Amino acid sequence: MTNLEYLLAHVECEYKYGLNADYQQSFMADFCAAFNLFLQSYYESLPAAFAERYPREAYELRSDLVVEETLDNSYFDTAQDTLFRSYSAGLRLRRSSHDDEVEQTIKYRTQHLDQGIAHNNVELNVRTSLNLQSPDLSLFTAADLPHGLLTACANQEFICKYQTIFTRSKLLVTIPYWLSFEVALDQGAITAGDLATPICEVEFELKAIDSDYLKANLGRSIYDFADLRLEFSSIIHRLLLLLSGSNAPLLHFTALPASSAASANAATAATATSAATATSAATAAAATASSNAASVNAAMLKVGGVIGLEPFSKLKRAVLLKLLGHVAPSREDEAARSDVPYYRSVVSQYASLVRPTLTDFNHAVQKLTEGFINAVGYANLFGTRDNFADVLDMISMLLSFSAKHQQYVLNDYHRNMHQQLVGLEPLLSDQSMSAIKDSASKYIELNLEPLLQPFADALKLGLERQDFNKADFRALSRTVLANSFTILCSDFLERLIYIQERQLRVLSGPSGDNAAYRLMVQATQYHLHV
Repeated sequence: MTNLEYLLAHVECEYKYGLNADYQQSFMADFCAAFNLFLQSYYESLPAAFAERYPREAYELRSDLVVEETLDNSYFDTAQDTLFRSYSAGLRLRRSSHDDEVEQTIKYRTQHLDQGIAHNNVELNVRTSLNLQSPDLSLFTAADLPHGLLTACANQEFICKYQTIFTRSKLLVTIPYWLSFEVALDQGAITAGDLATPICEVEFELKAIDSDYLKANLGRSIYDFADLRLEFSSIIHRLLLLLSGSNAPLLHFTALPASSAASANAATAATATSAATATSAATAAAATASSNAASVNAAMLKVGGVIGLEPFSKLKRAVLLKLLGHVAPSREDEAARSDVPYYRSVVSQYASLVRPTLTDFNHAVQKLTEGFINAVGYANLFGTRDNFADVLDMISMLLSFSAKHQQYVLNDYHRNMHQQLVGLEPLLSDQSMSAIKDSASKYIELNLEPLLQPFADALKLGLERQDFNKADFRALSRTVLANSFTILCSDFLERLIYIQERQLRVLSGPSGDNAAYRLMVQATQYHLHV
C-alpha cells in the first residue's frame, strides 16, 4: 500500500455545503443529471479504446440507486470537554436503521490536515455488536489515537453532550480510471439539551483512487495528498455549477505566462493516446462539460440558489449551540463571534514589517481567510446583525489586503534556491518557475475583488432591512454571482491553499531527496498549467 493509499484509507476528505431546503426532494435526481452530462463530455474526450474497456453506461447515475438510512448519532465528551478543547476531537456512537450494530468513531484534526475549506480529519471507526451506551476507547488501537489522549481521559466519565438524528440519502459515484466518491444528502436536526437547529446539507467524500490511474500519474500530476484533494475538489465544484444552472467558470491559478500554458497543452495533446493522459483528458472533459452546460442551463438558473456555505461541522454547531444558544451573541461572547479585532491586528502587524517574508505573507493570508470562514459560520448559526457586520468587516480587510498589501521579499535562501531552479534542467527551467515566487500574491490580487465585492454589496443592501435574518444571509451565499458564490469561494480557498503550500516547498528546495523534490515540482507545474 502506497502512502497515498494509506491516507485515503485513514483520512476523511469531505466537502460539505448547505442545501436550499426547497431542493432537498429533487437534489439527487438533479445531481444524477449533472453527473451524466459531465460523464458524456468525459468520454467524448477520450480514446475509443478507453470506452471499450470502460462502457459509459456502467457508470451513469440513476436516482433509483440512492440508498437511504436513518442515523442516530450521540456525541460524547468528558465533563470538562477534554476531547473537543484539547484535541479538536469528536467521539461518536452511531446507530443505523440498516442494522443492529453500533459504530464507534473518533475524528480528530492534525496541523497538517487542518487547512482549506475541506473537512480533513483522521477518522477511526470500530463496529461492534455490543450494545454500547457509552464509548469504550479500548476498542481503538492505542497507537492510532492522538498522543496523550488516553491519559487525559483516564478515569473520566464520558457524557452524551449532543445528538444529531437525520436521514441520509447517499450514492456512490465512480469516474472510471480516476476516482470514486460518495454524495450524501442529510436532512434532520442537531439537538443540544433543549436547543435544536436543522440539518439540510450535502457532503462529498473521497472514497478511492483508481490504482491504475495512481500508478500512471504518480510523479506526473500527483505527488501527495494535496494533488488528489485539488483534483477532487475541482470535480465537485464543476458538478455543482452544472447542478445550479450557473454559467460561471471556475477560477484559474493565473500564475503562468500564456506561452508556458500553451506549451503544456501542446505536450498533453502530443501524448493523448497513452494511458497516462486519461487524467488530462478527464480534466479537460470536466471543463468542457461545464462550458457546454453553461449555454444549455443559463436560462435554467435555479431560483433561490442551491448550494450555500456551511463552514462548521455538525459537531462544532452542536457545541456552539449548547454553549451560547441561550444568549444573543455580543462582542464579549468571543466564542460566538469571529474575532475581528485580532484579524485586524494581523493586518497591522504585516503592514509594519519592513521586509515581510513569504512566510509572513502566508500567515497573514491564512488568518484572514480563517476569519472570513468563521464569520460566515457564526452568521449561519446565530444570525445577529453583529454577525453580519463581522462578515462585512472580514471582507473589507481581505479586499484591502489584496489591493494594498506590502509585497513580500524572498529571504536569501529562497532567493538563491529560486535562481538555481530557473537555471536547471528542462523540467525546472520552464519560465513558469520564475512566476512561482509571485503566484500567491497575483492569485489573490486577480481573484478576490470580483469574488467578494458582489457578495459584500448584496449583504449591505440586505442589511438596509431591519428584518434581515440568517435565512436571508444563507440565501445570499447561494444566489450571488448567478448561484456560484459558494462554489467559487470553495474553489478559491482550495487553490489558494495549494499555491501557498507548494510555493513555499518549491522555493525551499530539496531536503536531501532530490528525486522526490523533482516529482513534487513536476506535479506542481502540472496543476499550475491546468
